[in-house]
Amino acid sequence: MIRLAEWDRAGADLPAVLGAGTLSETSLGDLDEALKLAEAPDLLKRTIEGERVWEMNQLAALLAPDWPDGELKSASAKRGPFWRRPRLLRETSDYLAATAAVIHAASEPWPQVFDAMPAACPSPKTFPVALAWSLPMERAGQALAATRAGRVAIAVERYRRQQGKLPVSLTDLASPLPADPFTGHDLVYQGAEHGFVVSSIGPARAADARAVDEKGRPQGISVCLARPGR
Repeated sequence: MIRLAEWDRAGADLPAVLGAGTLSETSLGDLDEALKLAEAPDLLKRTIEGERVWEMNQLAALLAPDWPDGELKSASAKRGPFWRRPRLLRETSDYLAATAAVIHAASEPWPQVFDAMPAACPSPKTFPVALAWSLPMERAGQALAATRAGRVAIAVERYRRQQGKLPVSLTDLASPLPADPFTGHDLVYQGAEHGFVVSSIGPARAADARAVDEKGRPQGISVCLARPGR
């Protein structure tokens, strides 16, 4: 989750960096490589694993005997009474089994993970914490989509420098491009006289190239450039 928050800050600067139009070819290449490394395909899996470790620590505090030197004590959880232990042990076993299946599903490639995760999640009626796993999935997808949109924006800028104009569509770009993690197909591209937008359809599956999510977060990269040819 910390890495997702850090991406929000870094991603917000990408339009200004690319839009300035002053990066050298070497700098563009370095930025493209950095964005490629930042994709972190295991981000969703690691996010859920982190949540699992935190929850297991809470369960240990509830179920543990009197640990020496206060080991595994938690400020937000106290050891449960002995008569609750059988039920807590069953819930813990169910939780570990459920999270193991979800972590395995989170290892699927994008966009297959969007089908694999719900299939692996237990029913929210019987296991309410399952509802919380949809948010990390969407946010990890958004971070990945914005990262890939930045890489496509770099490819568009390179084309503009070589041809003196913006491409009509992404098919004009000869190099292979990263796909929208929400669809597995090309990201959304919209050109204009002074700039362009590269974006994902996002969790809301919006085809608008300037789409934002429910909190107003952009689903891609909007770049303003100097007039093509200048």
